[in-house]
Amino acid sequence: AGPAVAWVGEAQAMYLPRAGLLRFHRHMLYLRPDLLVVLDDLRTATPAVFTHLWHGLEPFEAADRDGSFTLLRGAAALRLLPLLPKGQPAAALRTTHTFDRLPDLAKFKETPFSELRIEGPASARYLLATLIGIADAGAGSPPLAATLSPPWLRISKGPGGPLNIFFDL
Repeated sequence: AGPAVAWVGEAQAMYLPRAGLLRFHRHMLYLRPDLLVVLDDLRTATPAVFTHLWHGLEPFEAADRDGSFTLLRGAAALRLLPLLPKGQPAAALRTTHTFDRLPDLAKFKETPFSELRIEGPASARYLLATLIGIADAGAGSPPLAATLSPPWLRISKGPGGPLNIFFDL
């Protein structure tokens, strides 16, 4: 077990053909011990709205002007920082404090979620990176700052300091 674990999955087949999804590659990179990077690479045949939902057992708190949000639960703190490449169709980030029903998980019937929506034209390629910093709640929200300039993700402030990550897109 080294300092990083990476994997890529193809998720297009999970969606109905009428969704018009031509591509959905999810790249995940776990940088031990306290940073998870999720990069979604999407393409559609028709105009689309992508909605990313992050579920938690507690409501998310809006954080900085950078669009990040934080989940505090017990001794743990998670900070999620969504990133879009410059020039990509605009996204609207909102933290929703309503509840989603999960009928198959009786223990977690109501979970707050945070939603990110990306809207754009047909045949466009969409990239969304989400950095998830993990920390002790007593230390506060994990510091994160990064830019997405495909194929590079540059993390300028985070656990372990500056880092450039190349994604084979």
